[in-house]
Amino acid sequence: MKKLIGIISVAFVGLNVGLPAQAIGTTGQDIVCGYKYKVGDSGWTNGSIGGTTRQNARLSRTQILSGLETEAVDSGESFDVTYLGCRDPYGHN
Repeated sequence: MKKLIGIISVAFVGLNVGLPAQAIGTTGQDIVCGYKYKVGDSGWTNGSIGGTTRQNARLSRTQILSGLETEAVDSGESFDVTYLGCRDPYGHN
């Protein structure tokens, strides 16, 4: 059985066949944190960011929102944000 698995693995590598797109996407976004923000008088804009852990996703979200807030303040606009929480899009938690 191990020999068969080894042959299949070599065939995948030799044929340059990768994993399905869905399988590749799961490794990059195990946890997704949502948010919505509003700059000045414009409407609310929804967004989300993913990370391999809840902590990484929250940190990425904080960095993105910090940059957006800096841009808004520099242009003299108000900035409002609502955190929508974090979740596993594949339902594992």
